[in-house]
Amino acid sequence: MVDEHTESSLRAAAAYFRAGLRTGVVPQEEAVRWADRAIERLEHPPVALLDVSLARPGAVNDVLAALSALLGGPGADEPPESARALLDRLRADLASGRRTLDATVACLYRVSYAVALPEDLRWEIVALEDDYSLAVERIVGDVGAMEAQVRAWLARFDGAAADVLGPDA
Repeated sequence: MVDEHTESSLRAAAAYFRAGLRTGVVPQEEAVRWADRAIERLEHPPVALLDVSLARPGAVNDVLAALSALLGGPGADEPPESARALLDRLRADLASGRRTLDATVACLYRVSYAVALPEDLRWEIVALEDDYSLAVERIVGDVGAMEAQVRAWLARFDGAAADVLGPDA
């Protein structure tokens, strides 16, 4: 059994990885590495954490099911900090060049519909995606200005991944 703080931390990280896998922000291998590190730290890791660790490459549905079990089942509430951590991941990926602006905006759009977000954030993302689409099509605005706007919007989530995943995030 794990203590309440550890269980809360595991739930937040499991929600992050589940949302990340569902939206294409985080690859399965990263969830497996997280599970491996968590297992090393825990005296009695939950069975679902072992299931994440032992998942076959490409068995994303198995990993999603195990992450859902860590959260308390498919309908369990996601800790709100996990969504902020996912947005921080998109910020970091865009800043480092691991993800293009186009891919970042596409992921933001998927996050807005697949992740439990406060409604104000959801609509901010939808507005960003709409404005970006208009700029790409040269209807209103320009892509350079939209890139600055997306980067500035994502900057507010800086550090949220470390809050959920620890300083190695």
